[in-house]
Amino acid sequence: MDHQARIGTIRASVRYLSERAVTHGSIGVPNTPAWTIGEVATHVGWALSFWRHMMDSAPDDQTARDRALAETAPFTPDLDSEQFVERVEPVLAHMSADEHAQCYVSMTGGPGTRGLWARHALSEIGVHCMDVEAALGEPHGITTDEGHDAVDYVATWVLPSFRRMTGEDPGALSLELMGPDAEIVDTLSIASEAPGSAVVRGSTSQLLLGLWGRPHQGVEVRDGDSGVWQTWTELPSRSFQFAPDD
Repeated sequence: MDHQARIGTIRASVRYLSERAVTHGSIGVPNTPAWTIGEVATHVGWALSFWRHMMDSAPDDQTARDRALAETAPFTPDLDSEQFVERVEPVLAHMSADEHAQCYVSMTGGPGTRGLWARHALSEIGVHCMDVEAALGEPHGITTDEGHDAVDYVATWVLPSFRRMTGEDPGALSLELMGPDAEIVDTLSIASEAPGSAVVRGSTSQLLLGLWGRPHQGVEVRDGDSGVWQTWTELPSRSFQFAPDD
């Protein structure tokens, strides 16, 4: 996906969450049991503001994340859908304006770009949308291309970040991404110095859910140690930045 396509997907995801917050806001979300649908949407609105603070920080500013946490105000609940979208649109416009603008990115622990933040937003907000879809019994709306892009981002940036945060290396992981006709659309790998390894295959959406620590279906360990896959899926809940309800 290119940068503007990602921004379009993020906008659509924000609208979906804002609409479900209005119509089903009090319903609980089993994938994130501490939250209702309304609270998932509020978290996403807050997160976009939080990311904006880091987008405005210098790439080498090691205080950026802590300052962003301190300075990001709670996101106002009980907005209607249009008010919600209007509230976050300046952040998306800022993210969209210059893909290559240098800034601090927490997943790298330093230098990155607004384009990398867009990739993070697509992946994390996409998972929150799937959490809400699962809570409502709705089919997952994420496309194969969107899921592919999101899994690639997680494999390249998020999982190595989890590994650094926890000091735990589960082993090498090879991800075989399947398209809608069960064809392999790509294979992504995470290198490791640990002795274990695993090859897993699944749809882009289900691999994405698993890699963010969510319940998932139809992911098959094709070779190696199933414990390697299991441990990777547990790292999000053990990372200080991503608690079980995030």
